[in-house]
Amino acid sequence: MPPINRRAFLSHSSLAISSAAVPAWIARAFGQQDPSQLHPDYIHRRKALRKAADRAQSIGKPLLVFVVPESTRPAWPRGELFAALLDRGGNDLLLNLAVCELFCARTTELRSVLNCKPEGEPFMLLVEFYLPGEELSQGESVARLQAVNPGTLRQPSREEGEDWIAFQRRQGREEYRAAGLLADELRLQGLSTAEGLARYAGRARSCLSPQDQESIKMFVSRDSTIHDELVLRAASLLLEAASSTESEDVRRRLRKRVRRAMERKYLSGSVPGSRWAISTGCGISFEDDPYGGSDDFCGMGSVSATSRRFLHFFTRYER
Repeated sequence: MPPINRRAFLSHSSLAISSAAVPAWIARAFGQQDPSQLHPDYIHRRKALRKAADRAQSIGKPLLVFVVPESTRPAWPRGELFAALLDRGGNDLLLNLAVCELFCARTTELRSVLNCKPEGEPFMLLVEFYLPGEELSQGESVARLQAVNPGTLRQPSREEGEDWIAFQRRQGREEYRAAGLLADELRLQGLSTAEGLARYAGRARSCLSPQDQESIKMFVSRDSTIHDELVLRAASLLLEAASSTESEDVRRRLRKRVRRAMERKYLSGSVPGSRWAISTGCGISFEDDPYGGSDDFCGMGSVSATSRRFLHFFTRYER
């Protein structure tokens, strides 16, 4: 029997293994991803970002970008933080966010699609556009780019001898604290001040048709039917009216209507560029596709209520 050429054998073996069908769990472990299994928003996120930016500019609203980390490791805790901000940040915060269009994207995507130059990797970016007809500065469409950072965040680690449930609760409290810092920073950007609302309301009003403006006036004066699409386009006008009216009933009605529209679009729906997901501790499932998540549920995982629902950014092994 002739001697085996080990190099040739290993070369052919490696080629055969690499071209063979790889089981799903091995593909996940080594970072492989079947493009057909990716969510359309991941494959076309740049196109979706362009569409979101065009919409924000056409209706006079800023685009608030939840920045997706380039590295996958910090993506999971950041998705939990953004979920805490949206899902558990309180009614006032949700109303503040109604002034903006929301999107999740990487800074590299922002640079390539919007031709802007964000510095570093902030938690959020507030992007304001020139209104249609306004003079552009050096051919750019972005009039203002403001980083939004919550300051120093602590990523808790489990202490020696600490009970797992106690650690999860402590981690949840830290998420609440971080979400509160982010909320404070957003308020500093003028999203909820009288001057900020007046400014954003003026921009939104200039983009509304006379018919839509009349619909808004009718809704403010009496409880008429109005669709979520118009509510969100004119959110700054409705919130400005709520803050200036002397009627407590009108104030509550207007704020409640804006809040419900936000809940339906972003909490029951999705934040473009991400998916709402549920973590069980050893696997995840997607709310828009219960059977499309991880299939490695061990049955022994435990996740606190505060960390269970999070925004998933289409990356593998984020934790």
